[in-house]
Amino acid sequence: NIIDTGGIEIGDVPFQTQIRAQAEIAIEEADVI
Repeated sequence: NIIDTGGIEIGDVPFQTQIRAQAEIAIEEADVI
């Protein structure tokens, strides 16, 4: 899997928190970073 934020700049803190949580899950599951 590849995660590409496309340079997203979001001021909505709850949304940023959700993105971070999903990214952390992806990192944990990744074979290579």
